[in-house]
Amino acid sequence: MVARTSFEQTTASIEPWYTGNIAPGISDHYLVTPLEEDVCFIDVSTQNVAFRIEGDGEPITAVAITPDGQWAAIASQSQQLRIVNVEAQQVTHTHRLGSPVYIATADARSSLFALGGSDGVVTVWDIAGGYVTHSLKGHGTTVSSVRFNNGDATHFLLASGDIMGTIKVWDLVKRKAIHTLNEHTAAVRGLGFVEDSRRSQSSYALISGGRDDVVILYNQSYRAAKVIPMSESVESCGFFDYDDEPCFYTGGNSAQLKVWSVSSLAVLAQTAKPLETSEELVIIDVFEVDDALVTTLSDQTIIYYDRRSLLPQLTLAGNHGIIADCKPVGDNLVLATNSPSVRIVRADAPLQVEFLQGHTDLVNGVDVSPSGQWMVTGGKDGVAIVWHLGDDGHWALHSSYSGHSGSVSSVAIARVDPPQFIITAGADLTIKKWKITKGENSTAIYTRRAHDKEINAVDISPNDEHLATASYDKTAKIWDIDSGETRGVLRGHRRGLWDIAFSPYAPQVATASGDKTAKVWSLQTFGCVQTLEGHTNSVQRVAWLNPESPQVVSTGADGLVKVWSSGEEVATLDGHDNRIWALAVTADAVASIITGDADGKIVVWHDVTDEMLKQQQEAEKQRVEDIQRLDRLVASNEMGEAFLLALTLGHSMKLYHVITQMEDDEQLAAVIESLDQDQLVSVLKRARDWNTNFRHFEAAQRVVAVVLRRPVAELHAVPAAMKIIDALVPYNQRHLARVDDMIEASYVLDYCVEEMA
Repeated sequence: MVARTSFEQTTASIEPWYTGNIAPGISDHYLVTPLEEDVCFIDVSTQNVAFRIEGDGEPITAVAITPDGQWAAIASQSQQLRIVNVEAQQVTHTHRLGSPVYIATADARSSLFALGGSDGVVTVWDIAGGYVTHSLKGHGTTVSSVRFNNGDATHFLLASGDIMGTIKVWDLVKRKAIHTLNEHTAAVRGLGFVEDSRRSQSSYALISGGRDDVVILYNQSYRAAKVIPMSESVESCGFFDYDDEPCFYTGGNSAQLKVWSVSSLAVLAQTAKPLETSEELVIIDVFEVDDALVTTLSDQTIIYYDRRSLLPQLTLAGNHGIIADCKPVGDNLVLATNSPSVRIVRADAPLQVEFLQGHTDLVNGVDVSPSGQWMVTGGKDGVAIVWHLGDDGHWALHSSYSGHSGSVSSVAIARVDPPQFIITAGADLTIKKWKITKGENSTAIYTRRAHDKEINAVDISPNDEHLATASYDKTAKIWDIDSGETRGVLRGHRRGLWDIAFSPYAPQVATASGDKTAKVWSLQTFGCVQTLEGHTNSVQRVAWLNPESPQVVSTGADGLVKVWSSGEEVATLDGHDNRIWALAVTADAVASIITGDADGKIVVWHDVTDEMLKQQQEAEKQRVEDIQRLDRLVASNEMGEAFLLALTLGHSMKLYHVITQMEDDEQLAAVIESLDQDQLVSVLKRARDWNTNFRHFEAAQRVVAVVLRRPVAELHAVPAAMKIIDALVPYNQRHLARVDDMIEASYVLDYCVEEMA
């Protein structure tokens, strides 16, 4: 029975790639997203982070990418503008702006960037020339939106809006504002021109939307022709064709993308209305990419919609926020995060996400049946929901359970398939057992007041006979699952408990506590059999691993994952920078540990113990064979090859004995002459070590004497060698002084012998 001691972080791990409320840059090929001080470039086709541009120490305030995906603009709070060559993956130009920039865009020809500053100046950057072509002054406050038209060199316009509701239309050829529009009473966030190819057939030239909850259509003379109440703050709008009919789209704080008829002003299509929850979702921008309309939401979710049906085609999650719980289901991962939606992440497309809507407040926990066909979630809304995986591969809401007077803090589902019941623990300090029945349920099989403080975790034994609870009152309890009666109380932790887990392999449970320890308890005596000490902060989660020799896995607020065997720490996995709230262990052919932290980072660790043991055995076999070969070379007086083999193996004393058995220094010189610089330095290091010992210094002196025969210029070309030679000098002086003392003593001895004669 081999303990699992080696784990390797895999490429299936997921890290945040989009943070903040800054709209990304989107082209056909790339997404450009801010990540704190850095910027990530996401290859849409492969859904991988292609590369990353490191920041300048200040938060990113605006990003944009050209439609052809060749160039990107990055602005930060430091007022620095950086232009990135995407193909070369490097910054080609930097420019100091006059103020922080919070909005940026590129023109349709991929030749210009426009950036709106907080000082009211709109800066236009020529990409090919690498310089500022325009500094357009006229806004008296922060610019909140900018948009190019798609005209040619004779009709090149730029519209800009500010937070006071003023819009200016600039003629870039004439380098001046040709229209100033003051129809809005709040920040202008959406702007769009009618395409030049359709101007002759359209009654309108410009559209604008703002936080005053209106959209305005302007005629060819740039006068307000229609003012349309929206009943929501508008963050993005623009003209486009829908089923060959002139239309415009809007997106705002309803988190719905809507398509409107220009002629009738009726809504022709709209995306599904999100479930009303405690989370305030807002569409912060909308992009047109190929045959898709792409929305960016305030929770850093990017959704690609088919522009005809407005059905979602692709949903990407820039980050998952705080990951409170996670469970593997087949090749996918179910997440409970600081969001009312349950998230399903695909292993083969880790940036994609599927949302399950049912809770109206944050999801606190999730549990999955052994078959992976059933799942239960519990939320801050005081509701538990059972989900079923259909034949189409999608989860559907099966039933809901409400009865707790506060939030549902933890949930568990029966371990015997098909599951017949669930267990919930609430902030009201009770546990409830529910029969799984389709529809809405409000009557539990039983309710028990379980603890004196918050219940942080519940778990069900593999045979569905027992229930375990862990509480912040410093105790854990074992319950009979049929009767709901207490079978045992586990006392011993000095602080509140965060987690509890039944062992699938033995009559034991493991607990995690804020006292920085995990403990293993016997279900027969309800006594502590092991205390696992090693974390430097609270232990947040525990799980079991390895059916052959049961082991405990723990995660902590110190950001570390620890693996324990027989009460001893056998591995520490360091892949997180923040508190690890979520832990799951798979029981596949190759075991995996899955961890999720407060930064939204998910790490998958694969067990590579068998591979490491095999490598160690092969390495040991090779070492034995090399030592035997070395002994044969020495026995056959092939000292040159023996010298090189001993040096390669790193056997210091074997190398020493080879040198002492060499007949003369010429033989030694011939070998040392053939060494490269790295090998020479290695030999000198051995000589330095031997030189500290009076019994071995003669071999060291032989090596140094041979090395010093080399030309001085050649030795100076190896700085490391010169440093080692310098380090030899003090010991050489000590050895010479000892020899001098011995010679003097021999003179005294000779004198005494002569006198005695």
